[in-house]
Amino acid sequence: MSKWYGALLPMLSSVFLACGSGGNTVLTIDGSGDTGQGGDVGGEEVTGEVVSDVCVPACQGKVCGPDGCGGECGACGLNQECGDDGQCSCPNVMCKDICCGAGAGCFNELCCMPECEGKECGSDGCGGSCGDCVEGEPCGPAGKCGCEFVNCKGVCCGAGEICIEGDSCCLPDCEGKQCGDDGCGGSCGSCGDLEVCGAGGVCECEFLKCGEACCADGLVCSTEDACCLPDCKDKVCGDDGCGGSCGDCPKNHVCGEDFKCKCASDACGENCCGDLEVCTPVGCCIPQCEGKSCGDDACGQTCGDCGKFEKCGDDFACHCEFLECGPACCGADEICLMGGGCCKPDCTGKECGSDGCGGSCGTCPALEQCDAAGACKCQFKECGGNCCKTGEVCAADKCCMASCSGKECGDDGCGGSCGVCDAGCACGSGLCIGSCGPCVPSCTGKQCGYDGCGGKCGECAAGKSCDTKTWQCVSGACKFPTVFPGEGFKFVLMKMGKDGNAGEALDIDDNAATCAPAGMCSGGRDNQFGALMKSLAPALGGAEPIQAAVEAGEIINLVELLAPKSDGTPFLGNMYRGIAVKPKEQCDFQAQVCDYLVHPDSFVPGTCLPLTAFDNVQMSGNVITAGGPEYMFSFPMILSFTGSQEVVIPATHAKMMAELTFDAGGKIVEMTGIIGCAVPKAEIKKIIENTPAEALPLDKALILQLMDLVVKADIDANGDGIKESVSAGLKFKAIRGNIKGLGN
Repeated sequence: MSKWYGALLPMLSSVFLACGSGGNTVLTIDGSGDTGQGGDVGGEEVTGEVVSDVCVPACQGKVCGPDGCGGECGACGLNQECGDDGQCSCPNVMCKDICCGAGAGCFNELCCMPECEGKECGSDGCGGSCGDCVEGEPCGPAGKCGCEFVNCKGVCCGAGEICIEGDSCCLPDCEGKQCGDDGCGGSCGSCGDLEVCGAGGVCECEFLKCGEACCADGLVCSTEDACCLPDCKDKVCGDDGCGGSCGDCPKNHVCGEDFKCKCASDACGENCCGDLEVCTPVGCCIPQCEGKSCGDDACGQTCGDCGKFEKCGDDFACHCEFLECGPACCGADEICLMGGGCCKPDCTGKECGSDGCGGSCGTCPALEQCDAAGACKCQFKECGGNCCKTGEVCAADKCCMASCSGKECGDDGCGGSCGVCDAGCACGSGLCIGSCGPCVPSCTGKQCGYDGCGGKCGECAAGKSCDTKTWQCVSGACKFPTVFPGEGFKFVLMKMGKDGNAGEALDIDDNAATCAPAGMCSGGRDNQFGALMKSLAPALGGAEPIQAAVEAGEIINLVELLAPKSDGTPFLGNMYRGIAVKPKEQCDFQAQVCDYLVHPDSFVPGTCLPLTAFDNVQMSGNVITAGGPEYMFSFPMILSFTGSQEVVIPATHAKMMAELTFDAGGKIVEMTGIIGCAVPKAEIKKIIENTPAEALPLDKALILQLMDLVVKADIDANGDGIKESVSAGLKFKAIRGNIKGLGN
C-alpha cells in the first residue's frame, strides 16, 4: 500500500461524511503502502474500489449557467442572457460594451430609451423621431401636430405671441404704456387731441397742461386752471383776461379803464411826478435827505426813524434821548453799568438788598438783616414786633437778657432757669443749699420695679411676677395694685389740637425740620390729626366730642405722680382709666377734688404694670416733660355726640409736656399741657369700618374718604421705613384728685 494512503484515508472519510451519498464520482485506490512510518497498514495489503458521493463542478468552457452541482458557473452582465452553451449574449442592442435594455437604443454611445408616449411628433430623446406631421403642419412643443396658439409659418408661437415679418414669434409689451411701439411692430395706443406720446409710452400735453386739460398752442393757464387765450390787443396795462397782466404802469401812474397808463389823479392831481419825485398833497416834490439819517425830507415825510431811546437832533442825526451807554442808549429809568450795557434798577416790594444793577434798595435798621426777598428781618430773634440782641431771649413778647451770673439755680430773670439742684438740696437765692449730688438709684430691698431714677431694679424670672407693694418677685400671677401712694390728678379738659402750632401739638418725631399738617404747623410740631378735625369742624358745629364725654363723666382719666422731684431727677408718672366714687351731683369732678378708683383695664395682664407709664418724668421750674419714641399712650376716640362710645387705641411715640400750678405751700394743684403721640392709621380706619353707622357723628363713607384724602400718615412708628401712623396732639388740663384704690 502507498505511503500517502494512511494519510488520505482520514481525509476521504471526512469528505464522505460531508458529501453524503448523493455524489456520482467513483474513486478507485489500488496498490499498497505503508504508514509512512516504515511499516504496512495493519500489516495487510488492501485492494479493491473505494466509492465516494463527492460532486465536482463542470464549468470548463462556460461563463454562466449551472455547474452540475447545484451552483452557477458565473453571472452575465446587465440585460444579458445566458445561452445553453454557457455563454452570455445581448438580446437587444450593444452600446459600447453595454447591453441596453429591451426597447432601448444607442445614442451618443449611451443606452437611451425613446420617450414617445402621448406624442405624435418631435424628438424621442434618443436622436429619433416620434412621428411626422402632414406637410405644412408644425410639431407643437407638447409633441402634438398643430399649434396651440399661433402657427407662424411652421413655428408655434407661445401664449400671447404674434407672428411678425421674418417668420418669427414676438410677444407685444405694453405694460405701463398708453402709446408707442409694442416691440412687435404694433402700437400700445394713441393719444388724444393736443397730446403727444412721450418717453416711457405715456401721453403728454403737446404744449401746456392746465388742470386735467391740454391747451392749444398760444393759450395760457388761467387762475381757475382752465385754458385761456390772453387778450392784450390795444392794451398797455391791466388784466389780459386770463389772470395775467398786459403790463405795469410807471410810478405814480395807474391803469385806466381803457387799459392805458395815466397819472394817479388822487395823489398829485393831474400831474405825474418824475422818477426822483414823490407825490405830496401839494404836488410833486423831490425829497431832500442827502447827509440825513432822520428829520424832515422837505416833502412832508421823514428821512428815517431813530432807534429806541433815540431822538433826531438839529444835525439830522440820531442821538441818545436820555443816557448814552457805549453803543447803546438807555431809557429814562435805566443806568449805564461800568462794564457796559443798560440796566433798570428794580426795588419793587423791597426795602433792602440789591436793585439788580449794582445798587441798593435800602439798608436795614440795627439788629435786622436783609433776607433773599429784600425784606428786613430780625438778625437774631423776633419778639413782640421787636428784634432782640445777641443772647437775648423773648419773654412775654419782650426781649430779655437772661442773667445767671453768680447763680447755680433759680430764675434767670427771663422766665428761664439757671439750673436745678441735685437731689437732697434746695435752691435759695440762686445757690443750691444742702447736701447735693446726682440721682442715686434706689433698689435697696427691691428685686423689681423702678429705681427712682428712670431705670428698673430688675426683671422677674419666668413664672414669677413683680409685687407692686413690696417690689419683690413672687410666684404665680401678679396682682393689680390696690394702693396708689402718688399724687393724683383728674383730667377736666381733653381736646384735640386744631393744628401743628405752639399750644396745639408737640414734636413727635424729634425732627425740627418737619411738621404737620402742611401749611398749618411750625417749629417741628406734629399733629396730622388736626387736618381731619379742621375738615370735620363745619359738620361738628364747634362740638368737642372728647371734651363732652369728659364733662359727662363718660371719660375719666387719672394721672399719678409718684414722689415728684423738682430738681430735674426723673420720677414715675402713671395714667389710668378712672371710676368716680360719687356722682357729679355729689362731687363735681370738673371743679372739686373728688375721690376715684382705678379701672382694672388700666393694667397689662401678666405684668400688672400700667398700660401708660412714664418713668422719665422730669420737672424744671413749673414745667414737666415725659415720654419719647418707646412710650405708649391709650388714645381715646369718641364716636358719637350722645350716648358716647369711647374706643381706646394704643398709640406710640407718646410725649407729655405740661405747666404746673402750685399752691402757697408748693403743692401741685393743676397741670395744663399737651400729650402727643402717633396713632396707627389702619387701626383708626378699622374701628370706623366696624362701628355701626348710627354710632358715628357723620356718614361713615364720608369719614373714611376724609381719612384717605386729608389724614396722611406722617410717622414711621415701627422703624420699617414706611410711614403708617398719624401724629396727634391732645390738649389737657388736670386738677387734684384722690386715687383711693382699685375698682371693679
